[in-house]
Amino acid sequence: MTAKRFVHFFTDNFGSCMFKMYARATRVFCTSFPLFAVFAALAVALDVIAEITGSRSGVLVASLMVFGFVSLFSHRLLLSGQKAAVADVFKRQPVGPLAGAQKPFMLRLVGLWLVGFLAWAFFAWLLYGIVPGPKRTLPMVVMMLGILPAGLLVYVVLALFGTALPAAAALQDARFSTALQRGKQSFWTTLLLLLTGNGLFTLASFAGVILLGNSLWEDAPRAVTLLLDFLVQLAGLFSIHLTATALCMAYEAAEPQAAAEAVG
Repeated sequence: MTAKRFVHFFTDNFGSCMFKMYARATRVFCTSFPLFAVFAALAVALDVIAEITGSRSGVLVASLMVFGFVSLFSHRLLLSGQKAAVADVFKRQPVGPLAGAQKPFMLRLVGLWLVGFLAWAFFAWLLYGIVPGPKRTLPMVVMMLGILPAGLLVYVVLALFGTALPAAAALQDARFSTALQRGKQSFWTTLLLLLTGNGLFTLASFAGVILLGNSLWEDAPRAVTLLLDFLVQLAGLFSIHLTATALCMAYEAAEPQAAAEAVG
């Protein structure tokens, strides 16, 4: 692809897709905001429990379950275009856009999480032998630096295989081999949407927390810090929602008929 063609693609095609992604993600997020707010509050509550009990491992598993359900429900809300009530989450058999088997989606999501964890562990190990610094603080430094190349690799994997998630959410053909065929059709567009969606928003949120953290968190009353934690968790959920939006757009482009038959 020549520089001129790339500029044309970015300004005419991708720019439009990015705008549609943010507009659609924001619309669906706001429409079902009480649902996302409940999950954000639950994530804050889990952090408080971990702080009080000192038990990080059990709370980590519970937090991952929260993020997993947010991802599943985001996909189903995006594909169905419907609004979900908070009460639907706590029903034994959810109805409306949240209805349907959850296991196919969760298994694929855990598989993709495992790829991300292994990539992060590999790059952290690789950087440990390269990055200079005191051995006491070096592990924390390399773990943070390892997120960058691991994140890029995860975006590539999602651009190729990620449509298995919306397919599983819609209870359609969610095989990774089929997802790879879909991924090849829109690889660059999906990759750029993931980078400018989840990637860019996550970096902006993280930068905001770093810049405001010392002045707001340290000396603020407990109620204020909990509110700030809630807003941070809400921003994290929107990052997950942006990823779901990018993958749903790729899935709908490749499988318009199957996407139209999405649950709900």
